[in-house]
Amino acid sequence: MLNRKQKGFTLIELVIVVAVIIILTSIAAAGMTIYLKDARDNERAGKMTILVEALERYYDQNGEYPSCAVLSDSNVSSAAQALGGIDLQTFVAPSAEEGTTNSINCSSDQPTGQPDTFNYSSTPAVASNTAMRNYTLRYWSEGNNSVETVMGRRGREP
Repeated sequence: MLNRKQKGFTLIELVIVVAVIIILTSIAAAGMTIYLKDARDNERAGKMTILVEALERYYDQNGEYPSCAVLSDSNVSSAAQALGGIDLQTFVAPSAEEGTTNSINCSSDQPTGQPDTFNYSSTPAVASNTAMRNYTLRYWSEGNNSVETVMGRRGREP
């Protein structure tokens, strides 16, 4: 004869508890993913602000913007020095691979779906390969799936 007063959980009760835990975990994971994307986007935007201000100071001192070759150089310390000694980590996108020292590349392409790069394109002054009259910086925003663009304050893209 079975004793109905035994203590313990039935299989159905355990399945329900496990299902509730799985649902709560998936909701938390989705929220965490959105939070992490927003955090990386905020870091990208902050680094972009630092780069833009450094580029404008460079222009104030030199009358031109640095060429893409200067900013995308693998020797990032020389690029940082050219921009007034900004932190070397400013050049590294938040989602770049481990060991990346410079996420800036010379490209006027839209960095669609590439949150690990900053695209820098500069416009040469007339009859010059080194003097840059303007620039455009672009990066991919994970949170809203769009390309964010910042242009130099001194001139216009042709």
